[in-house]
Amino acid sequence: CKTNFFGNVEIKKNAFSLKTTHQAITIRNTILENFEKFLYLPEEEKEGLMNIVIVGGGPTGVELSGAFAEIKRDILPKDYPRIDFSKLQVILLEGSAHTLNNMSDMAKNASEKYLRNMGVNVRTGLFVKNYDGNIATLNTGEQIKTRNLIWAAGITGNLIDGLSAESLTNSNRLKVDRMNKVIGFENIYAIGDIAYMETPKYPNGH
Repeated sequence: CKTNFFGNVEIKKNAFSLKTTHQAITIRNTILENFEKFLYLPEEEKEGLMNIVIVGGGPTGVELSGAFAEIKRDILPKDYPRIDFSKLQVILLEGSAHTLNNMSDMAKNASEKYLRNMGVNVRTGLFVKNYDGNIATLNTGEQIKTRNLIWAAGITGNLIDGLSAESLTNSNRLKVDRMNKVIGFENIYAIGDIAYMETPKYPNGH
């Protein structure tokens, strides 16, 4: 699969995505380089560096938010003792009502509680309409200054020649049965993000 930007070219151009090792290293290096420059930047540029915004409250966004909260607490103050990291915000934006919204109620509630206890600013029911590299504009009109926006809000499958349209969802994921066999085929299976499995308990897919 690859990152789904839902047709927004400017977000695709300016946001980080996290589907490959190279992208993960780019995120790490860019954020650390920003803190290297932080003490010498004018005040008006510092606020954007102190907001790490993660868009998408699925498994990737939840895990990433928790990781940044731990880094804020345990690593950055030691590496950059001249910077006051109490002002650093890790902001998780999710369009639905809950983090891990497709999972059980226990997972939804536990993930939100855990992240908030770690200091993550979890905000649900919000969408990012645009991001120009400096300001994220939400569907409410609110704007958040950030130089660090990581897009984890959706995926789209890589199309494979020979598969029928009946086997695909609207985001090009492959519909599978309870044994992960692709619908309409007897000898093709799919696992991982590319697989879309509906069950009575999860009618919108796992």
